[in-house]
Order: sequence, then structure tokens, then C-alpha cells
Amino acid sequence: MLQPQFRLTTLFAIALFIGFVGNASAAVRIGEPAPAFTGADTQGKTHR
Repeated sequence: MLQPQFRLTTLFAIALFIGFVGNASAAVRIGEPAPAFTGADTQGKTHR
């Protein structure tokens, strides 16, 4: 009975990885909003 748990964990890990990669690539572009958890873009402006 390990299969459903394993599949859920794998999906969660994949989603987390995709989110991390998306945030990393978004943060590279100057002036674009940084990852949402920072609340500030790469030029220091805060977003509410």
C-alpha cells in the first residue's frame, strides 16, 4: 500500500522543483517581480 503515498510525494516534489526553477528564472530578469515570497522585485520596489 505504498504506491498512492509514493505517487503523491513524487507529484509534490515535481511541483516544488518546477516552482523553484520558475522562481529562479524569473528572478534573473532585471526589474521583473522577484519570487512572490519576497514581496519586492529586483529593483527594490515592493509589491502588495
